[in-house]
Amino acid sequence: MTPYLWALLGMLSRRPSSTGTIEDKVDGFVNDLDTTLVNGSGAASKCTSKELTAAGKKAAAQLTCQAKVVGKNKTVGLSGCLAAAASRFSTAYGKAMTPGHCITSTDAMTVEGKVDMFVNDVTSTLAP
Repeated sequence: MTPYLWALLGMLSRRPSSTGTIEDKVDGFVNDLDTTLVNGSGAASKCTSKELTAAGKKAAAQLTCQAKVVGKNKTVGLSGCLAAAASRFSTAYGKAMTPGHCITSTDAMTVEGKVDMFVNDVTSTLAP
């Protein structure tokens, strides 16, 4: 896990939580996306690479939104922040799929659902 993501998760933390627990959640999320988008293929795909990047950026953006809420103890602006992250994801995922040649034909809603579940899981663990 990158130092940046650790810092974001640290900002969310309101109660003690095992580092292993969060790392396991991150590993599970990455493995889930890998299974969904790559499905064991060894083929190179710029499209799939961009799909994975879009998913990672959305997760990081949503965790940043949540971290700001926890850091300031204010929910003002949360819905706008989350909506902006969703909009950027939709645009990036659409651009990724436009040229084609993705490894799988997974739609944006499926990937977005996985990102949202991961963010909700981490947030409920660290800042219930």
